[in-house]
Amino acid sequence: MKKYLSLLMAVVAVLSTLSLSTSKAQAAGIITYAGGQFIVGKGIAFVFKASGYGKNQIRGANIFAGSNFHNLSCSVKKDEGKIVCVARGGLTEYGGETGIIYLAGQRFYVTIPYMAEGPDDESACEDPDALGAQVRFEDSDGSLFTEFVPGGTLGEIEASAAGSVTANELVGYEVVSGIDCGSASEPEEEVPEPEEPEVPEPEEPEEV
Repeated sequence: MKKYLSLLMAVVAVLSTLSLSTSKAQAAGIITYAGGQFIVGKGIAFVFKASGYGKNQIRGANIFAGSNFHNLSCSVKKDEGKIVCVARGGLTEYGGETGIIYLAGQRFYVTIPYMAEGPDDESACEDPDALGAQVRFEDSDGSLFTEFVPGGTLGEIEASAAGSVTANELVGYEVVSGIDCGSASEPEEEVPEPEEPEVPEPEEPEEV
């Protein structure tokens, strides 16, 4: 009789454990990768479809890219059934390459977005505008100016900017906006902030 009761209790314990595991699995379902994009001023946002997950379950997420791990800042949007993980904008240096995201015990192979992705084609721009981005150039005297450089991709924009640096004997350049519709205009020189004048210290009165 005792052996029968012991066996029965063991079976009940196993069934309870399985039931609990199943309910947890149903509550936190499978995560599905939905896509990623670069957001100016924010970084790269990777979006996942999921439900039943809390903020504690998505802590410690990271992405492996360029032979290193990079931290991800993730948040749960329960109303939309999504998990959004944001990486620093510098990760775009691996644009077009495959990264591996580790999130809530699951692994996802993703394509890292480029720094900027604009409209699909030139037809999205109204004439005379064209696709391109704002580029900041540095002159030989250290002054900075920004101008619109046409190009449908980041590679085209950088190639054109590099050509301008060589042709005009400039020091360097930096792409400072996403790809969007625009038109070439007069370069806007960046005026440095005026330096605060030095205030001379008051002289001590001579002793009489």
